[in-house]
Amino acid sequence: YFSNIDYPISNLRIKIEYPSGFEFFESQPKALGKTEWEIPLLNKAGGGRIEVSGILRGEVQESKIFRANLGIWQEGEFVLLKETIKGIEITRPSIFVSYQINNSPQYVANPGDYLYYEIFFKNTGEEVLE
Repeated sequence: YFSNIDYPISNLRIKIEYPSGFEFFESQPKALGKTEWEIPLLNKAGGGRIEVSGILRGEVQESKIFRANLGIWQEGEFVLLKETIKGIEITRPSIFVSYQINNSPQYVANPGDYLYYEIFFKNTGEEVLE
């Protein structure tokens, strides 16, 4: 989010609507619940970023829509100032990656251990990866 108006704005909130199949894990900064953030006083040319982590489940080629609303709560009602909508499409992964440390996929290291890393990858797609 970013402000280009000449005066400060207060009492701002951002609300996010997640698509079906999205499981919220965490956000930075912390959310009020899982879908709303309180924005501190926003001066001209001020702004910030909200990062959300989670898992999105669905079928290959399924479209998913994320919606973010910036607004102000007034008299118990959310007054919308700006809305952003972004869509994504779920695709089939074209690469598989796994690893082992000291010949174990679940190795727990101790101080002073020598570590031998192996990284395995395989093209699972139909096209050559370069």
